[in-house]
Amino acid sequence: MVKKLIGKTLIAIIPLALLAVFFFVFEPSDYWAVKGKSNYNERAISGLREMILRDVDRIIVGDSRTANLNEGAIEEASGKEYCDLAFGGSTFADSMRMIDYALEHEDIKEIVVGLSFYNMNDNHSSNRVEPVIPIAEDPEKYITNAQYWTVAVKNFNASVLNPIADLTGADFLRVDIEDPSQLKQVYELSDEYIHGWRRDLWDYGVIIGEQMDSLGYSTEQNLGALKELAAKCKERDIELVFILFPSNRVIWENVIYPRGMDAELEAYKEELKKLGTVYDMEFYSDLARNDDVFQDGFHMTLEGKMMVIDAVFGGGEYDWCVVTHP
Repeated sequence: MVKKLIGKTLIAIIPLALLAVFFFVFEPSDYWAVKGKSNYNERAISGLREMILRDVDRIIVGDSRTANLNEGAIEEASGKEYCDLAFGGSTFADSMRMIDYALEHEDIKEIVVGLSFYNMNDNHSSNRVEPVIPIAEDPEKYITNAQYWTVAVKNFNASVLNPIADLTGADFLRVDIEDPSQLKQVYELSDEYIHGWRRDLWDYGVIIGEQMDSLGYSTEQNLGALKELAAKCKERDIELVFILFPSNRVIWENVIYPRGMDAELEAYKEELKKLGTVYDMEFYSDLARNDDVFQDGFHMTLEGKMMVIDAVFGGGEYDWCVVTHP
């Protein structure tokens, strides 16, 4: 009788144990901070979890341009360990919420904020961080969320099928796990041209221009929030650093200049210089004119990203990066 009971119990427990192991190995957010790597699209929750599980004193926030910088390369160049809270699609509001969470829960020494005219726009806002905070704080909510199981299955498929594709050349088997921050060139540059521009640059400029026309442009509200942040940092002796990312010339010539946005851009940059250290690459420079280091109007190739890392974190000096201190 006892043996039968034990047997039935094992029959019930073993599948659950296997599922638990499966999820632990392939879940996308490195929820327990033991694997050292999360899926690129789950950076919001993985960053929050790192703060919950570890003592963090240096943080980086920003949108995809910040998130696309390789964290290992940043730490190697700077000699410092950062908690990377940047993620693709992050708005200014998202970055500020991440900073607030860090200030509430950690003893922060340095805050690095990735900015550009695009995410400084008061009219371009949403909050993707707030909904995932309860999930980051409650493992049960994470484990029972179908979204993360779906990605775990995709990760498993990639782990099985991608090595086969590598060995056989059967690319149709490959499962794409997006990660623009990896230390290789991820996307091929277009070889098609339109109106004298490389197609990927031109199309991106059109998209950003249409967004600016639809949203309008103002930086007053977000600049006010940064002034409040600077006051907190001064009070707590926290180093505040701003990275102003470069944009390709297609953005300058087809978006910023035609809409007269350059005056407001220069105005908010002057204000930022009073608030913290600024690494300013957001001007019409030789870098902006170098199409080879841009894969679209905003995002850079591996070469371009490594140049930015060296300029900001490695002490490299370049004409296209102007460093100021308050």
